[in-house]
Amino acid sequence: MFIWRHKILLLFVLLAAGYWYYNKAGQFGIIANPGLIIYDRIPVAFFDLYIDFDGRNLPQDDIRDPGVRDYWWRENQAMLVVPATHERTLIVGQGFAPSDEVRLTDEQGNALRMAGVDTKVLPTRDAMRMYNTMKSAGRAVAILVRIKS
Repeated sequence: MFIWRHKILLLFVLLAAGYWYYNKAGQFGIIANPGLIIYDRIPVAFFDLYIDFDGRNLPQDDIRDPGVRDYWWRENQAMLVVPATHERTLIVGQGFAPSDEVRLTDEQGNALRMAGVDTKVLPTRDAMRMYNTMKSAGRAVAILVRIKS
């Protein structure tokens, strides 16, 4: 009797359980659209995102802008280029549209290579998928991803 009288409540509980199940903690979720993604069970919209090797997520302005990308580099360079004893990967999500081109400068790429950080540049959906796979495997991975359209 209770269930039939409270269909809206039951629907809400089922939707919340599904959302919680399909959007894993510390990973990108099932929604990946220009302007909106889910990371760590939290919807992310209106800005780009950098997630460092420790899992901290740091919102970024438009990472296509060289000035913003240079600021990101200055703020995170110390952590990125420290030589490590284990393999690390930085994934750069270019965006959803073919016109979104996000590239690191040659100087940044060389500094990462010298520190032993493997860099992969992929479309955003593929970058998010790769991040989830590598994170699930326990590998050290960071991602700089273009979300805004």
